Amino acid sequence: MWLEAYNCLLWHPSQTLICKHLAGIVDEMDLSRIRGAHNPIRQNLEGIDGLAASIQDQGLLNPIVVRPLEDGYEVVAGNRRYAACKRLHWTKIPCHIVEVDDKVAFELSLTENIQHDTLSVVETARSFKKYVDEFGYGGISELARKIGKSEQYVSQYLQILKLPADLLERLSTRVVTLSQAREMTGLAIEDQLALAEDITKNNLSSRAVRRIVAEIKSAEAQAGPFSPYTEKSAQRMQQIERTLNKCIASLKTSMLRFDEIIEQIDEDEWILRETLTDHRRQLHKQVDSLLKLRKRVAQLSQF
Repeated sequence: MWLEAYNCLLWHPSQTLICKHLAGIVDEMDLSRIRGAHNPIRQNLEGIDGLAASIQDQGLLNPIVVRPLEDGYEVVAGNRRYAACKRLHWTKIPCHIVEVDDKVAFELSLTENIQHDTLSVVETARSFKKYVDEFGYGGISELARKIGKSEQYVSQYLQILKLPADLLERLSTRVVTLSQAREMTGLAIEDQLALAEDITKNNLSSRAVRRIVAEIKSAEAQAGPFSPYTEKSAQRMQQIERTLNKCIASLKTSMLRFDEIIEQIDEDEWILRETLTDHRRQLHKQVDSLLKLRKRVAQLSQF
């Protein structure tokens, strides 16, 4: 039975702006109809065997989040759980089906990984850069608001990526800590590499690194202020958009179910096949109509 899902599965007190997008339905779906995220935050899925063993023992505690596409479903959040269930040869998996675009899908995946602390320092920094620069989804203040962190938190991670490759490698392998790396961001490359070598050889503390950096710098690096994000008051429009997203997700899921049923009908029953195919076309028209309505609502919310 389909269940309405009004609560965010990735809940956090500071995440209300993301949670509003997760209106959808919860259902058990065929695992064969689901594919992994086309742009996953985590490329390395190490530890899947342990997760699979845990799921085998305790079950899947939370559904994965997916979105309907033309030919099935794509994982939005829960790639590791999805991979673990595939390894267990499950045929079905509980899914929270939502209607979200690429931007929101990336935000949800990023938020889940940050909340569960599954990313390394460098992976976190690179995912932030993808959001701000490569995908053009928004600035630092936009990203900070989405993940429930401060602008300083985001900018500090982005600063890390300016460090040389050797230092990033030491950071990934935890030879150098995040706090030590942050102290070195304002130094010249040769000073950064020399200090990183000193940290490795002499096991320097963050306080010692800070003292050395203070001696090297001729002046403190000046960071420009970031403009604070001001949210527009559009609660009514947000509620309408949320309702439309839930309806679109339901209709797309119905279309996929129709496809599954039609494929199982004998070719001799061509009248039945044509009738159901016609109903499927009607569902497609309704989805198109709701998508156009959602676009108009989005345009109105900008004023």
